[in-house]
Amino acid sequence: MLSNTTEINSAKLNATESALSKLIEETAGLASSFELLENICNDGKCLLDSQVMRECRDMIGTMNRLLCEQSGRLAHLNVMQGVHKAAMSEYERLNGKSRNLSKCPTTVNS
Repeated sequence: MLSNTTEINSAKLNATESALSKLIEETAGLASSFELLENICNDGKCLLDSQVMRECRDMIGTMNRLLCEQSGRLAHLNVMQGVHKAAMSEYERLNGKSRNLSKCPTTVNS
């Protein structure tokens, strides 16, 4: 399981997002095609079983929903990874400042 601190290669992230996007579009198109066939079957103008077409549409719809959930999780992970990197960078900057301040003389010679 990936977490906010898991390093993700940008090229792999982009490829994954692109592949997911294509799959989401394709499964939506398939669900639409099965719905069309189901409607034609319900009109009695097709020799196919409308129940089978409905079940196929439902399965493809479920696939589409699951892919959309994964895409959302990936987008969230990407955002949170950016937040983690920014927080760590700020922490290191502040930690570096405090180390530099501790090296400064604290007494003033008069």
